[in-house]
Amino acid sequence: KDSGTELLSVELLRCGTPVASGSPYINVNMPAVVAIEVSIDNEVIVHANDPLTSDPVSEPAKAELSVSVLFEDGQERDFSNDARTVFTVSNASHIEMFDTNFVRSLHNDFSVTDL
Repeated sequence: KDSGTELLSVELLRCGTPVASGSPYINVNMPAVVAIEVSIDNEVIVHANDPLTSDPVSEPAKAELSVSVLFEDGQERDFSNDARTVFTVSNASHIEMFDTNFVRSLHNDFSVTDL
């Protein structure tokens, strides 16, 4: 829940010139968050140049992280690509984030199983 006049600014323009402006009082009442689930589609990834990415093994070279938020009213929303969701890695010398919610290995000498 949030309210106040700092949530929105409004400006009326006439021929590109401001003639009035203001910050109306807004009351945002959203249901409470009851659970957040973070999941990954591939538990093991290897470097894209690793022979294990080829047939017949076909290990994945990337993994997608997903975030689902469950609200008090029963709604569930995907926040995987929401601007407020931020993913980081603890060891950026081995793994990198790309395209918002994907991870890949930076080295060809090991597989990554602990993300």
